[in-house]
Amino acid sequence: MSSTEREPAETTGRPRWVKLAAVIAGLAILVLLAVLVFGGEEHGPMRHGLGSVALLSGVYR
Repeated sequence: MSSTEREPAETTGRPRWVKLAAVIAGLAILVLLAVLVFGGEEHGPMRHGLGSVALLSGVYR
């Protein structure tokens, strides 16, 4: 074999982009869980505004 010929590279395992996507997805899930666990106690419809149900029912008039 001459020096200009190359042996084909072994392709075992997952591609790099698959590993990178898995790491990014894992980090996103961890961040989401951290926000859900440590993200404050103000839950409910008033957090995002009055909501159409409250306006239509006449509760906040």
